[in-house]
Amino acid sequence: AEVAGGGGGGGARGSESSACVAVLDLRLSASGNEGARLLSVPLAKNSHLRQLNISSTGIDHEGCKNLCDALKQNSSITDVDMSFLEIGDSGCICLGNMLKQNKSISKLRLRSSGISWIGCGILFEGVQQSRSLNVLDLSRNFIGDNGMEMMCRHLNEKCAIVELNLENCGITSSGCAMLSDVILSNKTLTNLDLSVNFIVDTGITNLSAALERNKSIKTIGLNMCGIINDRLSKLLDVLACNPMMTLLKPVSYTHLRAHETSLHLVCRLLLEKRESVAGRPLCLR
Repeated sequence: AEVAGGGGGGGARGSESSACVAVLDLRLSASGNEGARLLSVPLAKNSHLRQLNISSTGIDHEGCKNLCDALKQNSSITDVDMSFLEIGDSGCICLGNMLKQNKSISKLRLRSSGISWIGCGILFEGVQQSRSLNVLDLSRNFIGDNGMEMMCRHLNEKCAIVELNLENCGITSSGCAMLSDVILSNKTLTNLDLSVNFIVDTGITNLSAALERNKSIKTIGLNMCGIINDRLSKLLDVLACNPMMTLLKPVSYTHLRAHETSLHLVCRLLLEKRESVAGRPLCLR
């Protein structure tokens, strides 16, 4: 665990300095739900803590509930990392309710937290009502196109999200089309990562058309999305017309093989991804 804050000291002075801690990093510790329960008591009363990292600590939806109850009362924390926890859709109920009441959290990271499209919809009910949350990381949660549909219902002018990470979330061209419709009218989103999703040619076509008219998005991630040659050219044309927009990371594009359709391409990419996870070399070209 890493703690950053006031100076040291013993006895009463030690207690006083701990109240001034600004950063609490507990990641990779074995604190579990009991640790979350014990942490929630001082967390509710603390007025100096700014960053809390409890990623990979063995906490599930029960521990998440205790922490969310405390965060409802906390008015100082701005950055919370709950990545790599099994909070699931049940935890999203607690998180959504917490976001409706908390007025300080601006960054929330939920990377690989077992969230499905159901939890995504519940979470975004709270996201939409939060006036402070600007950065949301949902990467590596299989929310799919159903989750994207739920999300798009709330990504409107009332939503304060500026940076949204949806890397490796099982989104296809259908989900990308829904997001493209939102992008046409959304004026707050500036950073978007859709990398490692199978949005392929149709999705890129819809997205490129939306990006041509959107003037707020500055960075976009589209790495390993099954982009073929001509669609990459269209995307580059959009970037050329909007010099303020940049790619979050280099885009890897995929060549369609002879007699290969877009459906065949998706199947091939899925197989290659599975092989890469199993330790075999990845080939996307």
